[in-house]
Amino acid sequence: MSKARVIILLALASLLALPMGIATANHFEGTAAISDDKAASDSITFSLKGVHAPSAGTQLVGWLISDDDATKLSTGAMTVASGDTVSHTFGSSSTGYTGANLIQNFSSLIITEEPSGAVPAAPSGATVYHYDIPTAAIAQIRAVASAGGTGSAQDLKTQLAAAKSELTLARATTTLDIVRTHTHKAINIIEGPTGSNYNATHGVVEGIGVLGHAQAAIDAAALVGAASADAKAAADLVQITAKNAKTFAELARDRSVSLVLTETNLAQLDIHLANVIGVVENAISGLDANADGSIGAVDGEGAANLVYTNAQAMGTYKLKAGAPPPFIVPTAVPTATAVPTATPAPTPVVVPTATPAPPVVGDSSVPLMAHMALLAALALLIGGGVVLLSERRRTQG
Repeated sequence: MSKARVIILLALASLLALPMGIATANHFEGTAAISDDKAASDSITFSLKGVHAPSAGTQLVGWLISDDDATKLSTGAMTVASGDTVSHTFGSSSTGYTGANLIQNFSSLIITEEPSGAVPAAPSGATVYHYDIPTAAIAQIRAVASAGGTGSAQDLKTQLAAAKSELTLARATTTLDIVRTHTHKAINIIEGPTGSNYNATHGVVEGIGVLGHAQAAIDAAALVGAASADAKAAADLVQITAKNAKTFAELARDRSVSLVLTETNLAQLDIHLANVIGVVENAISGLDANADGSIGAVDGEGAANLVYTNAQAMGTYKLKAGAPPPFIVPTAVPTATAVPTATPAPTPVVVPTATPAPPVVGDSSVPLMAHMALLAALALLIGGGVVLLSERRRTQG
């Protein structure tokens, strides 16, 4: 191979390698996912890569922010590891931990640069990363994931456990009337007061029943997926697993009605009740339908337990570089009336504060190196061309 061709090939290789190096150095990805530690949704784990090194004398600190911007909870100072990554968890062993439900109480997250040392009581430095969960999405995420009996995922698990308890009591007795009373109570819990098989003489059930809570989770997750592209994947999994839980619960109800309530042989009753209890357990924990050793969030497998964890995943923060827009307190919308009213004074114009430039990610020498590589490649191309032209003239002469 001639010297000219070698030079030109080296130049082309330099140009091809250059964009890959620049893209790798400047790519940021970051999530902060909520999970259970000592209480429901009381912990958050940051997983970041492509993180810029904080300015000299500063440290990165995370802050969860309430809907009204009034409460800011520090999630602690973060260490940027080699490779520009961060792995940080705020939980029960962290300073400032209160056990509060982080999904119920917060909807925004920022990471700021604060002076090294003690973490301040409130953010004071520049915001370098942020994420706001859309208002329409957070309301529905809370409807599914919040604890204390207010979230449909928790209520679904609670009422399935209650139905299983009634069926277990039915299996433990040898009196047909008592068996049927406990079985009817389980049916009531599954169907709720509006169910076609509901019979209040066997016990009044408050709420909307297993089937109602499963459907509420399905409906709320659909709204989350429509309101937030970032949460859609998790919202789809909530719908799949809630539908599975509902299908298993309906099967348990149907077998209770058709098999248990019509059976008079105690030995056969025990077999039927064991079967129904197993189906309720499937509604709680799921079923390894394809026998691959795991229960996934797919049709016919994952159920109520995965509804809850995927509901939490809908509230994952997908961090972006830079600062969020300034917070503006929403004003009340005036009610329209038939009587003309005085023209209200114009709303003061909110002048947005200057948004800090996004952080410089990666090594600051990368732009200089890029220019140098481009110049070197250009020189190689020119040199190769000159050599090639000289060789042609020599051979022609």
